[in-house]
Parts: sequence; C-alpha cells; structure tokens
Amino acid sequence: MATKAIDLQRHLRPLMRNLAIATGVALLAAMLALGRGGAGGLGIGVLIFLSSALCGAVVGFLFAVPRLLDAEPTEGSPKRLLGGNDNVSRVSDWLTTMLIGIGLTQLGNINDGLIGFRDFLETHAHLYGSAANPSAGSLPVMGPLLLILGAVVGFLYLYLHTRIELVAGFREAEEVLTGPGANVVKAAAASGPHSGVLATQIADKGAVTIPDAIAVMQKSLFDTANAGFEQTIAIGRALATTSATERADYWFYLAAAYGQMHAELAGDAAAQGPVEGEALYAAERAVAIDPGYAKRLAELTDATGYNNDLATLADNPRLKAIIS
Repeated sequence: MATKAIDLQRHLRPLMRNLAIATGVALLAAMLALGRGGAGGLGIGVLIFLSSALCGAVVGFLFAVPRLLDAEPTEGSPKRLLGGNDNVSRVSDWLTTMLIGIGLTQLGNINDGLIGFRDFLETHAHLYGSAANPSAGSLPVMGPLLLILGAVVGFLYLYLHTRIELVAGFREAEEVLTGPGANVVKAAAASGPHSGVLATQIADKGAVTIPDAIAVMQKSLFDTANAGFEQTIAIGRALATTSATERADYWFYLAAAYGQMHAELAGDAAAQGPVEGEALYAAERAVAIDPGYAKRLAELTDATGYNNDLATLADNPRLKAIIS
C-alpha cells in the first residue's frame, strides 16, 4: 500500500486534463477553419468559443484568488506551515478593480463591439459562394453569441475550479498539526518497523504535515505485533478536522485499519458491529473521492494476499457494492 507524496497534482489533474482536451479541440478546429462550407464555419465557431473562454477563465481566476488570513490556530487545530505571501492576491485585487472599472466605463460600447465583430466575420469569413460573391453564412449571427457564451463558460469554470480545487490544494500543502494530534503522529512514527527514516524526517522538519501524518498511518498498518491499526485510527481521528478528509488515501488507510481491528475482534460480534460500520464508511468515502480506490479495496479482501486487511468483510454485501 504505497502512499502518495502530496502536492498540487491531485487538484490540478482535472484542469490539466481539460486543458489538454481543449488544446486538441482547438487544433482540430484550426484545421477545419482553413476549409469552406459548414466544416469551416464550425471550425471558426469553435475557435471563437475557445478564445473567449480562455479570456473568461483568466478573469475567473483573478476573481477567485483567495485572501490570506493571519488568524492564530487554537491548540490541537491545524495551522499554516508557510508564511503568507499575498503578492498574488494583491495583483488580483488590482487587476480585478481595473477590469471592473474599465468594464463599467465601456458598457455602452459593448453592443458596438459585438456589431463590429459581426461585421468583421461577414467581411472576412468566406465560407460559401464564389470569390466574386463570398458569403459567411450564419457565422456573423452565431459569432457574437459564441463570444458571449465562451466568456461566461470560461469564467465560471476556472472561478469554480480555483475556489474548489486549488484553494483546497494550497491549504492542504501548508497545513500542519499542533498539540496532541502532532504528538500522536510523532509517537507512531518512532515505533514499530520502518520507524527510523520517517521519524527522522519529521524531527528534521520540526513540524507534522498532513502528508507526514498519512504516511505514518500507512506505516502503522504493518506494525501488526503492536496492534498498529490502533495508531492508524488514532491518527485518523486527529486528522478528522483537517483537509486530510478530502484525500482518498486517508479513508483507504482508515478502512484497512478498521478491517484489521475487525479481524482482531473475531468472535465478539457485539464489538465487531461498530468497527464494521466504520470500515465500510471509510471505504465508501475513499471510493467517492477517487473511484480508482475500489480496485485497491478489492485487493484487501483477498484472504490469500499479503495485504488482506478487509478479508473478514469480503462477504459483506455493502462492501461488495462499494468495490464493484
């Protein structure tokens, strides 16, 4: 069960995937735009939409850049590891104010601009007819509409993506544990197998980050001689109010830990019941965040495998539904 080093990749992946798709569509549209007829009009229309969406996305990002807060954390709660650098937010504020000011002063010219864009398409887009009598078809009518639609879609997409994904990524990258939660992680890191390197890394940094804590959760699962699953569960509880709960691997390791506890309590049905519920809930959360974890959870149900943490729950209908 390999843990993942945290960075912004997980939060940027959807954006990069969509950017790659948009780039491919733009290249295809550019080739179509070189032609005539409906295909040429489609290519030009797509290019208009994507160009406008790009501009709208830039504005959406500027509006979504978060402000940095300097409030001190309470004991035991997560705090920020990095000092705040508000250069980006300052530039965002300045550009946003400028854009709003310019936009308000130019409201009366928007209609003239759209009419000018329509006339430009009608004059230069030769999709139909002969060289002596060219025609742009319906493109002059659709062009301004695509321009507006693209700007709105681009703005909403990157605004929401920045607010939901990137802000969460920045928070997760900077967050550290303090108080009892940090002590639990440090104690677990210093005990059991493979403790030396991880404990040294945490000590050298002088702080316990969310990725550190999750790495210790994973390590503790292999400390079977000392019921390491209890340490994993204790760390999980310490992380319950942090951004770790937005990570699939956090819930994956919790499911494995509760699975080990469920096996440890074999023969005590009353005690197994709540533990089983916790394991299934954690498994559901892991798959809800990242469906790819369904396969990894399924591997834990194999009683003959090395990592068989969920073997005693292999026949549970709810777990079967989760991993199917």
